[in-house]
Amino acid sequence: MHPARLLAFSPMLLGALGACAAPAPTAASPGTRAPLPTATTAATAANARPPAAPSESPEAPGRAAEGASASAADDPLPPARPGPCPAPTTAVRALYTRAVALASQSAAPEPTRAIAEAIRIRLGELYESGCRPSLDDPGILAELTRLTENLEPAPKLFVQSLGARTVMVIHHGPQASSVAMYGFQNGQMRTRAFVTDDGPGMEEVLLLLDATLFQPAGAPEPLLVVANTHPWMASCWRKLRFRVLAGSANPHAPTALLDHPGGGRWCEGITIQTEGDDVRFLYEDWAGPLRFGEVQRPRALSYHWDGHTLERRFGFAGAYQHLVEDWLAEAWPLASQATVPTDAPRLAAIHDDLAARVARIDAVASQPDSPAFSFELFPAGEPSRRRVVVYCARIESEKACTDWPRPVDFVLELRGEHWLVADAKPRP
Repeated sequence: MHPARLLAFSPMLLGALGACAAPAPTAASPGTRAPLPTATTAATAANARPPAAPSESPEAPGRAAEGASASAADDPLPPARPGPCPAPTTAVRALYTRAVALASQSAAPEPTRAIAEAIRIRLGELYESGCRPSLDDPGILAELTRLTENLEPAPKLFVQSLGARTVMVIHHGPQASSVAMYGFQNGQMRTRAFVTDDGPGMEEVLLLLDATLFQPAGAPEPLLVVANTHPWMASCWRKLRFRVLAGSANPHAPTALLDHPGGGRWCEGITIQTEGDDVRFLYEDWAGPLRFGEVQRPRALSYHWDGHTLERRFGFAGAYQHLVEDWLAEAWPLASQATVPTDAPRLAAIHDDLAARVARIDAVASQPDSPAFSFELFPAGEPSRRRVVVYCARIESEKACTDWPRPVDFVLELRGEHWLVADAKPRP
């Protein structure tokens, strides 16, 4: 899903767009959230608390041991029936309305969980009525949006389905956001994964940047991919969190196949790409050890599903010089994936030597008369080849770097969708 859609939905994001031009992190006051109910309001809040999850909920004790769905033959969907979908029942509409009201007053997790439960029940109504097969994603969204009628301000929702059984719903309310993956399993709709705030603290609040469903080969059911940060509106630079989650009998504790803490710029957005068994997070972050005079540059965090786990892969992002920078910054097991296979045995030792030189130069980058890298790009004889020449000199004296005394020629070759390193030759 493109992050622009999330930007369009999230009130928290809309309020922050004016701060996106900040060039570097600055001190900021934490964002405010409605406090938990006090002792004087506890009785009123208790009366307004949404009812407990009904017995058919996957959160009920009797369902806790259940996992992924059986095959479609053993777990058929309700038969399709013509005609319009039924309106939300009075009970589910009341549950949703009370939960939204309480979520606007409290940072406690229960109201947001109750919102997700109301959405689960509404999806169950669509499946059980037989109208779900006739609905595309906009149709599912329209049916869920019926829950928000007469609410001001109305929460914003986004829907993505994958196959006939799995639906992802993003919910943006005035105070809290969440994303949930629902699956039709064992005769009913179940919440398989649920992500929202980790707590009331500023760095625990979910500021969703992108989310999507991912179905790699061999996975028993789709996975939920989430990229998020927290609401710190004074700067575009922020801690980032990248996750790939598998469904669980306890949706509030889904299995984390990936939970990678990182950092970068959130204002440019994060894009999640999935193709086959590969998932990539595309974003902007600080320049790497070569820098080339840049403050920020494109990044790609890439993983491959091997049938059981997610394996880190080389992230191809940016221009030719960024390929050279990433090739030198990564250890050889990853850098070799960005190397022409027939040249890899010869280049392994050259890579390790040059990477060690870059690390030593980077370690003194903040000293007076610090070293700085630069580059030039040239053709390399054929349309599918390029030559990147990397230089290093001290900024003030312009003397050549001790660890990089002469330019290094990197020859790049286009192989399939990616440019790969075919040669790295320090000049004599």
